[in-house]
Amino acid sequence: MPNLSGLKAEIISVGEITNITDAMQLVASAKLRRAGKKITETQQYVSEVYSVFNEIIQQTDDSPFLKPDETTFKKTL
Repeated sequence: MPNLSGLKAEIISVGEITNITDAMQLVASAKLRRAGKKITETQQYVSEVYSVFNEIIQQTDDSPFLKPDETTFKKTL
C-alpha cells in the first residue's frame, strides 16, 4: 500500500499535467485560428488573381498577334 506522501505527489503531478495539457490546447487553438485566417485571406487573393488571368486569357484568344499555326508545335529531329 502506497504511503500518503506518495499519493499526494501523484495527485499534484496529475494536476500539473492537466494544466500543461490545457495550456497546450489553448496554444494549438490560437495557431489554428491564425492559420484559418491566413487561408481565407489567401483565398480572396487567389480568386482575384485567377479572375485577372482569365480576363487576360480571354483577350489574348482574339488577339491579332497570334497566328493559328503558331499554336501547334512541329517535331523536328
